[in-house]
Amino acid sequence: MSHSKLPSSTGVPKPPHSPATIEKKELAKSRFLRFVDVNYHGPIDNAKASWQYVERTTRRGDVDAVNVFAILKHKDGNHQVLVVKQYRPPLEKYTIELPA
Repeated sequence: MSHSKLPSSTGVPKPPHSPATIEKKELAKSRFLRFVDVNYHGPIDNAKASWQYVERTTRRGDVDAVNVFAILKHKDGNHQVLVVKQYRPPLEKYTIELPA
């Protein structure tokens, strides 16, 4: 049985829906960058939202990024990494990221 079919009296929260892009609009473009405005339905309440971002025009694959992965080492020998799950409208997906 999926969570979305459970009665609300069970106390089990419904999972967020997958956000949907409504419209993407190119606002400006240069030789190396493109400025984009995207309207989408938000992941929590399905409310209309917008996001502006810059993307490279020279990217040849799905990924064009560098990231530093920090490991927190505790004196007791345990290690932890702090990450966040965040919806990114340019990708139309959730990502797991290091906090900004």
